[in-house]
Amino acid sequence: MGSEELSGLISDISKRRVYYLVWLSMNRPELLKYVTPDSLTEIVAILNSGDWHAKAYATLVLGLMASRGIQLPEYVTAEVIKLLSDPSEYVRSGAAWVLGRVGGVNSSGNCRAIYNSLIQLLGDPSWIVRTAAVKSLGELNKGCNSLRKVIESKLYDVLIHDKNDIVRKVAYSMLRSYSE
Repeated sequence: MGSEELSGLISDISKRRVYYLVWLSMNRPELLKYVTPDSLTEIVAILNSGDWHAKAYATLVLGLMASRGIQLPEYVTAEVIKLLSDPSEYVRSGAAWVLGRVGGVNSSGNCRAIYNSLIQLLGDPSWIVRTAAVKSLGELNKGCNSLRKVIESKLYDVLIHDKNDIVRKVAYSMLRSYSE
């Protein structure tokens, strides 16, 4: 077995483990707290792969972990931020979703970096990515109260200026949730 075949086999095993984590997170989410650092390393390796489908699933696992209050290490957040420039709109929107959960649920100390990353996505050509960024800005407000006024201002800008009805409706919904 050559090194390329071995590398492909290892990659395939890692992908299967991530798919298992997706299944686990959907069916037994309480078990996600037992995800080991080795599993996170495999997830990050998949985030750096060329397989957009596997990367989208990996972001799903990370977002569900963060939603459950599992603190993701900063190196994982840094890798997710890199995905915001991925060619796939599904990977970019998944990465935005993860960042909203990391900042919104975990109250991480990197609120400003997450905010700055999400703001860049408001100009994305894909309405799917812009919608994910708007939702994540709304989530970010839960854990990053110091940015509340700035986030609200950006959401008002989206409400007024975005060309897509769905993106504007989501911005309206996020702003309305602040007033309740």
